[in-house]
Amino acid sequence: MLRELFRRTCTLLAISAMFAAASPAAAQDEPAEPPPADEPGTSDPARTRARDPLRADALFDEAIALGDRGQWDLACPKFRESLAADASVGTLLNVASCSLREGNRLQAAREYRRILEMNATTTDPDRKRSVAATAQAALDKLVAELASVGFQVLPARPGVTIVIDGRRAEPLAPGKVTELEPGRHRIEVTAPGFRRLERNVVLSAGNNDTLVFSLEPERAPTPPPAAAAGPRALSTAGWVTGLLGGALAASGGALLVVAADHAAEIRAECGPDARPPSCPLGSAEVADELGTEGRAFAVGGYVGLGVGGAAVATGIGLLVADAVSTDAVVVVPRAGTSEAGVWLVTRF
Repeated sequence: MLRELFRRTCTLLAISAMFAAASPAAAQDEPAEPPPADEPGTSDPARTRARDPLRADALFDEAIALGDRGQWDLACPKFRESLAADASVGTLLNVASCSLREGNRLQAAREYRRILEMNATTTDPDRKRSVAATAQAALDKLVAELASVGFQVLPARPGVTIVIDGRRAEPLAPGKVTELEPGRHRIEVTAPGFRRLERNVVLSAGNNDTLVFSLEPERAPTPPPAAAAGPRALSTAGWVTGLLGGALAASGGALLVVAADHAAEIRAECGPDARPPSCPLGSAEVADELGTEGRAFAVGGYVGLGVGGAAVATGIGLLVADAVSTDAVVVVPRAGTSEAGVWLVTRF
């Protein structure tokens, strides 16, 4: 059993070192898109607890045989099945080499880091150093080929979501970086109550930058412009009443002038001391007619002045009432030795 374990370990280390070198032909293959971390079935198989060691050994031997014949498309699934059945450093070395051969550098980097974690508990010092050297060399090569990017969102808010190329990234954490393939990527940042931010970035191999996103509050919808206020009812009524009142007052004044002219004609016809119907110097009939007309004009004039003046006052009152803002009226109480009451103070 110990000899078989030693043979298995040596074989794995040799194959792992071979894959870490990555032949030119494999490097020219189209890289596969890394599976999103939050989709089912993409968890690290190295973290699966041992379930069936015998099955794991059988699958591992089948994978070695297939690899010896160059049938890696069949060997790699066997390695992963073996890892799921019994997680071990040696099997994970082969799985990481398969990920690298398949062009999935992001997954390979995660697996080499997991190898270093698992190898920390290895008791054999020689084997521990050998595995650590192999995994670290492969990981360093991958880090130089990948791009690392950190995210800083200002102001810091709970519920921030970062989506990279349509896939949701892991939650933000201080100092956390995300590894990406070099090239163009689309970053979207959302947070409750803030506008969505989008940015296209081009990352190069070995990139190690921090992208800063400044959140902007969502803008409230702009209310439609208020329609121009038309003339107010009180103001219109005030102007109409005031103008009509002025016209009536002017008409009343004109009638009084006509009445005064008739009185002057009576004096000219009958003499300065005439008192209708008495007309000592002229025709009493003419004087009586002039007197009747004069009295009618005088009555109309006084009525016109009275009604017109009242209408003008009413119009002015309506204009004042329309111009005064009710919230601008202040009641000021006053009290003293000689007076008591309130003052109404307003503005126009």
